[in-house]
Parts: sequence; C-alpha cells; structure tokens
Amino acid sequence: MSMPQQPQTPPPFNTQDPTQNLASAPQGGLGMPTPPKKRRLPVILGAIVIVLFLCIGLVVIAAVVGGGSSSGETSAAANTPIATTVPAKAATTPTIAAATGKWVGPEKGKILFGGEFRTVKSGGFEILEPRATFKPGTELRMVVQFKEKAGATEIEIILSKVGANGSESVVDKAKVDLSSPDSNYYSNILGTDDVAEGTYKVKYVRGATVLAEGQFTLAATAAQTR
Repeated sequence: MSMPQQPQTPPPFNTQDPTQNLASAPQGGLGMPTPPKKRRLPVILGAIVIVLFLCIGLVVIAAVVGGGSSSGETSAAANTPIATTVPAKAATTPTIAAATGKWVGPEKGKILFGGEFRTVKSGGFEILEPRATFKPGTELRMVVQFKEKAGATEIEIILSKVGANGSESVVDKAKVDLSSPDSNYYSNILGTDDVAEGTYKVKYVRGATVLAEGQFTLAATAAQTR
C-alpha cells in the first residue's frame, strides 16, 4: 500500500524580484525553468565560414570562365591561317616576235599576213609584226580591211599563184560568209600544207569587184613563224 505523497508547497512569490521566483521554482511546479543562455559565437563563426566558402566559389567560377575564354581565343588564334602574299604571275602574251613587236592594221583594200592577230576595240584587226615570207606548211593569219563595205553577206576568197611575169593562175577559191553586208573588216587563217613554194596572191571579191588583196611567198629558207 503506497503512502500518499505530501503535496509540495511552492515558495512564496517574490514581488520585488520576479526572477527569483523563476530561479527558485522546482521542476514540474508552477514556476517556469530558467531558459538557457543563447550561444551567439558559434552562429557568427558559422556564418563567416559560409560567406568565405561562397567567396571562394565565386573566385573559382570566375577563374574557370576566364580561363575557358582565354583558351578559346588562343585556340582560335592558333587555327587562324596566316595570310601570305603570293606574287602574281606575269601575263603571257602570245607573240611570234619580241614582246616589243609592233601591231599593225591593214590599209583599206589590203591584206596583211603574220603569225598572230588581235581584235581592235575601235574596230577591225591587227597583225603582230606583219611579214610576207613564210615556210611551206605554215598557218598564215590574215587581217583584211575592205576598200568599201562588203555589200553582201556572202563574198569569195581566191588564192592564185603569181608567175615570173606577173601572171596569176587560180589555185583555189571558196565562199566566205559575213555577218552583215556593212562589214568592213575580216580575219582568217590560211593553211599551206599542200601549197608548193612560190609567190601567191589572195583576193576577197564580190562578183567582179576586188574588195581587198595581198601577196605572200612560201620559201624553205624563210624564218619559221608560229
């Protein structure tokens, strides 16, 4: 049989210093226990450590980003090709003589022969270093200026051999098509593979009218042209 416990009588309430009431009150009684003192120093130190870690993290991130940009720039610079200047090659001028050779255009009613011809911007054609003697088998370039407008879109070329007395005997003839009856100029190539040595005359005619003519000689001793 348990004995009844004697009720504990709380200490008298001190109206002069209420804190004494809290300090003297027993646990489980009517008085509240004294709250523990707050520990501020560990909290402050923890906050400082966190701030330091954040600062260190920001520094590391900045270093990585900065290092990546620099690496990219270095890589880009390394992959950029180095510009070099290549000297331009001198243009090759197709000539049969020295580069200082003279280009000549035919007079009205005349034909000039040579190894190379060109078109003139102002109209017509010119021959480089015109000549009148060639080796047999040479391809002759001819430039022509009619004495008047062609007057037709079809004219004729006649090749004749000139005799010792100046007589002419026809060797070959062919039709020539022109783009316009107003044509004043013409150019052509004459092959001489099957033509024997001698002096020859070329004529461009419209019916009985001689529009232009010229003369050349084939000789084995002639200087070779291209």
